[in-house]
Order: sequence, then structure tokens, then C-alpha cells
Amino acid sequence: MRTKRPGNEGEAAFEVVFMERTATESWNQKSHPVSGQGSKAPEQAHRGMAFWLLPAALGFVWTAAFCSGPSVRPRTSFTVQKDVLYGPDQNLSADLYLPSRDTEDTKAATPRPALLVLHGGSWQRGNKERMSEVSRLLASQGYIVFNANYRLAPEHPYPAQMEDLKQALQFMTRNAQSWNLDPGRIGVMGYSAGGHLALLLALQEDSVSAVATSGAPTDLTAYGDIVTMHRLLKVTFEDHPEVYRNASPLFRIRPDAPPILLVHGSYDWIVPVEHARRMEKAMKEAGGDIELLEFPDGHMATTLGVHEPGLRSMLSFFEKTLKPGIDMSAAK
Repeated sequence: MRTKRPGNEGEAAFEVVFMERTATESWNQKSHPVSGQGSKAPEQAHRGMAFWLLPAALGFVWTAAFCSGPSVRPRTSFTVQKDVLYGPDQNLSADLYLPSRDTEDTKAATPRPALLVLHGGSWQRGNKERMSEVSRLLASQGYIVFNANYRLAPEHPYPAQMEDLKQALQFMTRNAQSWNLDPGRIGVMGYSAGGHLALLLALQEDSVSAVATSGAPTDLTAYGDIVTMHRLLKVTFEDHPEVYRNASPLFRIRPDAPPILLVHGSYDWIVPVEHARRMEKAMKEAGGDIELLEFPDGHMATTLGVHEPGLRSMLSFFEKTLKPGIDMSAAK
């Protein structure tokens, strides 16, 4: 079941945005859309901020998207270890999904690729439970999955989230032998705000071999001085534009970054598709490895449900970059 395009669930969100500020002004002053798309950008940016200011919209998307079952057959069984602590903070926990080994001999077992999975929620809400369905699907395809919580704003402003996720990566590599994990094949996957963090992590950490995101914001300067940015960054764009730039994947591009897949809805009213288009353009100009897949749908609608084409595209991407041995021809 596809997520609906903007409808009644977004109208209440728009009212909150109107009370905050107009997004048209924010986009025009802070963003630079790709040529030919500028006429649509203000409206899309306006709708983009709605999601970050109203939790109700988030709940609608997640509930609707998980109604159907998986469309990819399981390739292996797996076990789940809940609430594995990966840092000193009790809230820094993750659910660990371990696929069955091909042998009981730990030393002889073939190491598997791993995925660090990151939930969304405007950096202020949400937890790993949102990614449980996707994590189970990934584990059934042969990936070791580390579905992690991270500290949230405004109590823990950026870069606390990045500090946590770097700890998560280090924890994964430290446990490589006992988990049967190949440290040379670690990918990151994130949705919305989690996609933003996944991109930043991949652009900063050499241990990341591939990254795939859905509905990820890439340019925080485009949103200017809205309440969500204040809560995340604790400074205003007017006073500290460099903080907004440093927290934006678009301005952290490097040509030797790992392969990147951006999945985005052309009708995304939460994070405008311009974020993905500009990221793709900048990476290609720098000589980087990036692919953008646009679907005629809304925010994360093609990736939330395990039966959706966007998620299948992510599976194919990780099959190519991390090589877990998935037979995608077995997909129904």
C-alpha cells in the first residue's frame, strides 16, 4: 500500500508551519534549486517543514506503510538480540540481528556484510522500533543488522547524534569476529533524518562501504531559522551559517566517498526532492559514485513497507556494493 499524497493528514501540519514562518521565504533566501525546478521549490519546502513540526504526520506514514507483508523471500534464518548497549549512555542501545552461520565453526564461517540502520523522526523523536520490519527483512537476506537508537534533540543537540553513530560503527567493528562480520563490508541505511545522518556518517567515516537513504535532507541551510533547526543545532542560521553548512551532507562532499543511493519521492511534501537532486549533481561533478532513484510518490512511501519498490532498489544496491549473495530473482 502506497503512502497517500498530501491530504488531510498534512492540513493540520500546514497550520503549524503557518504559525512558524513561510517556507517560501526560507527556500528563496537560503536554497539554490537545480535549474528548471525553482518554480516548485518554495511550495515543496513549505510542505517539507510541516513533517518536522508535527509528529502526527509521521505516525500516519509509518502506520499505513507497514500493512502488507514482505515481497522478498527469506534466504536465511536469524536471531535477534534486543537492546544491546553500544555506549556508556543507557539510551545508546541497538537491536542486533544475526543471520545463521554456514557452519558451527566460528573461525571457518564465511563473514557476512553488515548494515547500520537509522530511524527518522526530525532528530527529535522516534526510536529503533520504527525500523524493526525493515531490519528483519535485511537480516533474512543475509545481512548482520545493527538497528540503533541515538540521542535526540533538543536535549542533545548536533553533533551528539554523529558522536553516537560513530561509536556504533566502532562497536560493530570491535565485535566483528564474534558476530561473523566482515569489517570491510559495512553499509549504512537511513530514512528521513536518519538518512541525513547516514550520509554524514558515510562522508566522514572510512569504515563505511556503502550508504542508501530514503527522503534524506541534504541541505539544512535551505530551511533557515525554523524551530526544528534551532532544536537540532542550537544556533540561528543568521548568526552561524557555517554550523548549518557543516551539518549538511551537500557541503561535505568528497570524490572518494563510498557508493551512495538516494531514493526520493517526486511528490515528497516533507523533504523536497531538490535535496536529492542537488546532492546527486554535486557528487557527480566531484567525480563521486552516486545514484538517484525518483518514484512518483511521497515521503519514504516507496521504502517504508517491505514490499515497496524503493526498498527493493536498496536491496539491489547493497547486493551490488556489499555482495551478501542475495538471489534477487527469487523476489516475488
